[in-house]
Amino acid sequence: MPIKKQSKQKINFYLKPSENVLAEAVILASKESLEDYLIRKILENKDKNDKKHLANYSYEAYNKVELDVHHLSDKFMDRKVLKPFKFIFNNIDSTSEDEPFLPLLLSETISDFYYTTKLNKKREVVIAQKVSGVNDGSLTEFLSSTYDDIDIYDNAYKIMEKQFISPIANSCKSFYRYKVIDTMIIDNSVHYKMMFEPKTKGDFTFFGSMIVSENNFAIKDIQLRMAPHVNINFIKRIELNQEFNFVDKQFWMLTNDHFLIEFAPFQKNQPLLRVKTQSIKILELINTIMIL
Repeated sequence: MPIKKQSKQKINFYLKPSENVLAEAVILASKESLEDYLIRKILENKDKNDKKHLANYSYEAYNKVELDVHHLSDKFMDRKVLKPFKFIFNNIDSTSEDEPFLPLLLSETISDFYYTTKLNKKREVVIAQKVSGVNDGSLTEFLSSTYDDIDIYDNAYKIMEKQFISPIANSCKSFYRYKVIDTMIIDNSVHYKMMFEPKTKGDFTFFGSMIVSENNFAIKDIQLRMAPHVNINFIKRIELNQEFNFVDKQFWMLTNDHFLIEFAPFQKNQPLLRVKTQSIKILELINTIMIL
């Protein structure tokens, strides 16, 4: 188009239309929900995230196991024999119970643990130990009774001689419903908080929640509580809280463990709480076999 020098002018360009026909594009929503996707990825990575895949590992653990009388009534607390313990009733214990209770027995241990998983051997070296409270042989035996450490990646957890179905068992979707309720960033990685509940009332199952990391789709944190429909003689409550950390940016390891069982052997008597708290400091993670 010609332009006149030293003159303000308006020039219009007339364009001819042209059509380009694109190939058909079909967009479909995924049939897999976020919950199903996370459960699938957790199951696919179970062996990788379970400490049992390591040849050897060692850690230092502080274990506190206590036996407490729970749900104390005013009449019970007013007994003369309990006057020396009055200060306890005005303070809430660090185990986060929301009602006062009377500690009967307390065992504290600091130990170094060494595991060779491929040879199925373990060794404990006790560094320090203290037992305090009521001097009663039967209580001491009850307190020291062993409960197997619970590995959340197992398909079932043996508690009080019962097999509870894990919320991340290989067949977990047959027993549990799941709902993602939150997404968060922890240590520069996306994490999902997911609630779960039993599908039916006929199984040994839990209510609870877990935090799943997109880093290997490992469990960062899990909270379990025995479903109300579960009936075990003399057992009123079972709770398990576990926290995991990504150690040396290589492996997920348990670092905090809180396990509570509430016994109610007789209706007229006060319930008993057996609480195990464990704090773990990882010493070494090894992928070669050593002899213990």
